[in-house]
Amino acid sequence: MAQEIEQQNKEIITLLDKYPEGISRGKIAECLSFTLNDKTLQRRLLALVDEGRVGRKGERKATRYYPIEVPKETFKGHVKDKNGKQYGVVKSSLGEIDPFRIQYRQQRKAIMGQIVRQGLHGPAVEKIIENYCQQQEIIDLDKFTAMTLADLSTLHAGAIVGLGITEAQFELWLSGKG
Repeated sequence: MAQEIEQQNKEIITLLDKYPEGISRGKIAECLSFTLNDKTLQRRLLALVDEGRVGRKGERKATRYYPIEVPKETFKGHVKDKNGKQYGVVKSSLGEIDPFRIQYRQQRKAIMGQIVRQGLHGPAVEKIIENYCQQQEIIDLDKFTAMTLADLSTLHAGAIVGLGITEAQFELWLSGKG
């Protein structure tokens, strides 16, 4: 039974990956290959949110569930299950971890939050990143800029946690992206 539930949870998470902006519980129920009554699906989604595997925003009928991005650097070694059994597969499936990405993760988040809060786009973004790199004494300006611009280009509401911005600020920034 637990194995079946975990398989269903994986299908839910895989479905959410297709909707980074979020999806309603009703739409989730429509898209699944299995059937759960509404209350069971609601409890299952809340459990996934509590476990940190799924994000949730909104209230009542406006509630949307979205995928949570787990940074590769989270898995520095093996992951263990409840019984202490190791999952070596996780580490090998993630590929190589870029030490530069890890080293400057907090700085990228800080400047991305600043860019969104100020509603910046285009050349102004590169200029503020360049100034930030000088202030923070980040040596590889080009690499930092490229990573930050790539992160900004794929930024979605499910990934704004830790940027110090609200969803409203993010939506306003998106609307000016044009």
